[in-house]
Amino acid sequence: MALEGGAITPIFWALREREGVLDLFEMLSGHRWHHGWIVPGGVAGAPPAQFYDGLRRWLPAVLRALDAYEELLSDNAIW
Repeated sequence: MALEGGAITPIFWALREREGVLDLFEMLSGHRWHHGWIVPGGVAGAPPAQFYDGLRRWLPAVLRALDAYEELLSDNAIW
């Protein structure tokens, strides 16, 4: 919605955060896109140990980014 309103910055920020989750998908299955890790009946296998470390680093960064998106769009006089 922000992009349609002329605010281009949030989409680039979102792409930055997306890279982190794609790295986690790659860690799970070896593929960034179409990872195929979720299969009928569950998942293809147990996540590697480093997956949880990556998730612990990524999740707080995403939560901070969500706060920044909200601040940019909610507290912006132009918006």
